[in-house]
Amino acid sequence: MVERDSEQEPVGERRINEFLGEPTQDLEGWRWLWHGDKPFPLESYRPGLRGRLTLAIKGFLQPLVRSPQANHWERQRVFNLVLITHLEELRRSFDDLGTDLQKVQGELLRDLREVQQEFIRDAASLVERIEPLEEFKREGMKDLMLHTDALFARVDQKLDRVRRQVAQLGEGLQNR
Repeated sequence: MVERDSEQEPVGERRINEFLGEPTQDLEGWRWLWHGDKPFPLESYRPGLRGRLTLAIKGFLQPLVRSPQANHWERQRVFNLVLITHLEELRRSFDDLGTDLQKVQGELLRDLREVQQEFIRDAASLVERIEPLEEFKREGMKDLMLHTDALFARVDQKLDRVRRQVAQLGEGLQNR
């Protein structure tokens, strides 16, 4: 059970509660907290009279501790405000990068579709060019099959001529 000093609860206590326990991730809330230098309420984890007595002692000692450290707290406050400003700028930059990325992604998809369509057109053109060659090849094979006897006769003639030339070369080498 946490006891709080009711006198320490500022008007914006409802917003201060956003920072107690699990703090908020809202940068605007942090800006509000540090810009206004809002104090957290004093707390005691002791129940009953001991808890209230602890709160009273903390309330009495707080100004005595805070005064000598005021310049350190002010520097920390300014640093935190600057840090929050940079974080907000980074968030805006990331948001801008996200929209830019979506634009680039859209452009890439459009370009990819155009390249794909060009490829399909080129492939269709190649198919149109290859079809006559396929027909030419089929006709050539038919003609070749019709004239196999003439083809074999021509091959025999060439083999005979090569055999004669080899024999003549062999005789010429033996005579030397």
